[in-house]
Amino acid sequence: MGNDSSRDARLLALLNCLRHSGRPLSKREIQEQVLQYQGLTHDNFEGQFQDDKETLHTIGIALSMRGMNPDFTYEIDPKASAQFQGEDVRFDATESRLISMAIKVWDDDANTTALKKLALSMDPPETSFSHVSIGLDQSDVICALSEAITHGRFVSFDYTSESDSFRRSVAPRKLVMRSNSMYLWGFDMDRYAPRLFKLSRIASEIEVIGDSFDAEDLPEIPADPFTLLEIEPLLAIRDDASLAIRAYVQLTGRLITDGWCEAVGLRASRNTWMTRVLTEGEDVVVLAPQDLRDEIYARIDRASSWGVQ
Repeated sequence: MGNDSSRDARLLALLNCLRHSGRPLSKREIQEQVLQYQGLTHDNFEGQFQDDKETLHTIGIALSMRGMNPDFTYEIDPKASAQFQGEDVRFDATESRLISMAIKVWDDDANTTALKKLALSMDPPETSFSHVSIGLDQSDVICALSEAITHGRFVSFDYTSESDSFRRSVAPRKLVMRSNSMYLWGFDMDRYAPRLFKLSRIASEIEVIGDSFDAEDLPEIPADPFTLLEIEPLLAIRDDASLAIRAYVQLTGRLITDGWCEAVGLRASRNTWMTRVLTEGEDVVVLAPQDLRDEIYARIDRASSWGVQ
């Protein structure tokens, strides 16, 4: 993986150099500004630069030349690479974190600067690069899973729980972020149901199984796995409840009793609603779902017994 990482880091640095130059650059200027080219002999630089141009072209980023030999200058072709050049290019949360993690893997100043400039074009901009860490072993897992997702192939790996480790076979669908962790979202063939797998619990190399698109003929699963964990609770809100909780509910117009009205909470995770209700004390009561109501009362009972002998 070392050679591939060095090549990818060099391509990223070249791409960043041309994208942010504001004008076409000569070969001499490119060699001076791209760290990986500095110190190369003329012939070595010429050969490496030519290879890098061809590699960029194969992924849809063409370079155009201006002027006449030997004074050619180079820029990213605005027509052939319109999608890349456009101001509307944005990255979702998972792509943002992947670029953040790449900063950890490609640990040299030139590429860290390049990646940070790229990350600032994310939506929203990714400005913190310390909250997710990744090593080379986990980057291999991400690369293998990404390749399998792209080509619709099954994967197999050892997955650890709190008590044991199991071999899982999965039709992978996407990599997703939640808080500071990355997950694989896919169709678990052993359970024959959708499931999230935390990447930090994958305890083996990823084995890619079968041919391309073998893993696509399966029941559809939600695009966002975390929507399955979100709720819109039915609540009773005291008339003088704080503005803080009112910002997260919609009143139904139904009066429950004197001083109380019915409201529906805006969609959010169970834990989020647990925190909101407990924070508001006696001003909010969960009417449904019943399991959330029961859990909140159980927590209140446990808290009331603290310090009681």
